[in-house]
Amino acid sequence: INLGLGTIRGINMANEVKLKKKLIFVVDDEEELLLSLQRVLKTKYDVLTSKNSRDVMDMLSTISPDCMLIDIRMPGMTGIELLKEIKFAYSQIPVLIMTGHGDENDAITTLRYGATGFIKKPIDIYALFDEIERITSCEEEHESAEPAKLLLLDDETEFLTSFKRALSVKNYNITTTAEVDEAFELIKKNNYDIVMVDIKMPKMNGLDFIKE
Repeated sequence: INLGLGTIRGINMANEVKLKKKLIFVVDDEEELLLSLQRVLKTKYDVLTSKNSRDVMDMLSTISPDCMLIDIRMPGMTGIELLKEIKFAYSQIPVLIMTGHGDENDAITTLRYGATGFIKKPIDIYALFDEIERITSCEEEHESAEPAKLLLLDDETEFLTSFKRALSVKNYNITTTAEVDEAFELIKKNNYDIVMVDIKMPKMNGLDFIKE
């Protein structure tokens, strides 16, 4: 009778409940890159792809990806335009933006529209795996953790509104203000876990606010 390690492993594998893989949704008009990413990511995740950015919103009505990877420059609908639509309709989905040389300013803009982060091309696949794991692990932790108290200070009220909407799905307790004096008063009265401050404001810049 073979009771060695191989037999035990075989029994365990036969009775093991198969864990559901995380679903990664990749959007890029470059078919060669899309296929390469699909092949590599499939070693660890379930992968859905689209090379037509205009099809994405219809696809999202029937699926719920754990993370999306979107190219910033695409015909028909750019990555930034697509990001805006995703965050308006499905703000809980983490989105990573793929950027190329010269896209730095646009990449920073995507963060203001709710992107979780960005990955530079040519893509370092190990860095991509790390980023996906970081993002999806944070999502799981947020679902079980007590809601954090956030204070957002920015003189642009439109940004405050959109950013609050994007974060509210994470069950954060969010307060916003466009006034520096009000922010100081709120901090005195509340024990915030995180205070997010715009670095450029008319009355006092973000660095001086932090010093105070």
